Amino acid sequence: NSDFASQLYQVDGELKFRNAASGTADNDVTWTERARITAAGYLVIGGTSAGPYHADGNDVNIYSTGNTGLTVFSGNTSLGSLFFADDNTDAYGQRRGAIQYDHSDNSLAFWTNAVEKVRILYTGEVGIGTVPASGTTLDVDDSSGGVIALRRSATNASNKITLSHDGTDGTLESTN
Repeated sequence: NSDFASQLYQVDGELKFRNAASGTADNDVTWTERARITAAGYLVIGGTSAGPYHADGNDVNIYSTGNTGLTVFSGNTSLGSLFFADDNTDAYGQRRGAIQYDHSDNSLAFWTNAVEKVRILYTGEVGIGTVPASGTTLDVDDSSGGVIALRRSATNASNKITLSHDGTDGTLESTN
């Protein structure tokens, strides 16, 4: 675009990407930094500092003083994914955890330990351990004879309502 000037600038081991509105040759150019790669290898977009941010999540920083976002754009029949990997030699390690949006049916899935655990359909129906059955607001499936517990507090484990099934019989129990 002829309306802007761009500059790649290296100083003190950092690589900075800047731009400015173009002016005449006699005017001073006022550069605005848009991104940088720090000497430590961090990527900073929109700001001029790589911190202070939590050490567990400071490799890529998107900075703004207003609303800030990150968009994953994928085709209308494709997947948009964020993967959490711990190994790159097999498919399980490459997606040990994931947040995945399926544009073909407009569902959102959450994965842990390389297995889908929760799916939210476009209708708002939620499946835990399963794709929710049609017309089911919340569908929970645990083939090991799972238990659903509603607790008043995490510190008082006995104050709860439980719903369980052992494969043969179902139980609804309330304890104080």
